[in-house]
Amino acid sequence: MRALIVGLGLATLAACASSDLGPRIAGTNFATLDLDANGIITATEFGEQEVSFAAIDKNGNGQITAEEVAAFNRVNSASTRRDRSRSTGSRL
Repeated sequence: MRALIVGLGLATLAACASSDLGPRIAGTNFATLDLDANGIITATEFGEQEVSFAAIDKNGNGQITAEEVAAFNRVNSASTRRDRSRSTGSRL
């Protein structure tokens, strides 16, 4: 029982630590891609990802902010849930 409680505590700490790194882009934390830690990801910093830079950079200024990533994730999360419900016939 004690090991389970300690394990859950460590898992909670790990989750809190990763949330400080900002939203995720194709499984990578925003802060990991923001190499110069200026709060903006450029195309050079973005590199090769599973999603396109332009799909996230909605205002087209050549820079991705954490807000743009969060908005992209919200839209794609909602469309993924809709697609799953259609394929399984379930309702959300």
